[in-house]
Amino acid sequence: MVEYLRYQSKGFRRDEPDNRTGFKRNDLIAKVSAQTDNPDGVNHLFELKFGFANETSDETYVGLSEADFALRPYFRYAGAQRDQLTTRHMQWVGTYVVEKNNKWKITTNLYYNHFFRNWYKLNDVRVGHTKAEKRSIADVLTDPDTNKDYFDILTGAKDYLAKR
Repeated sequence: MVEYLRYQSKGFRRDEPDNRTGFKRNDLIAKVSAQTDNPDGVNHLFELKFGFANETSDETYVGLSEADFALRPYFRYAGAQRDQLTTRHMQWVGTYVVEKNNKWKITTNLYYNHFFRNWYKLNDVRVGHTKAEKRSIADVLTDPDTNKDYFDILTGAKDYLAKR
């Protein structure tokens, strides 16, 4: 048995310019099994299952200021354009069952799982190199007037060009 599913969406947020949002995901499952059919004795079953999934998601956790949310609730700031989640998952399951005339049954499972995730996301905004020149996204969006330089960098109104 083989099963494959691909699902994707362009997302509901919009950048300026209208760049990538949304996600693409693939899921694959394959199973194969073999069993004996001995009505008077011991029966064996062996099943091997393989699973693979990968996803690329261009969504972000960066919210909007209250004023921008009131105007454009599906807008996405320029500072979040590179936010991206990439995952890969692979699994193997081997199952062995030995059974005697419904009197006893032993089941053994062997599992292997591998999961990889790389999540690039914007965590804070800097206007310089020192710790004091860094603000969290939450602080910037809660009070964009006080954090105007940081807010301008987040929205793309101003570039970050710190000098060392």
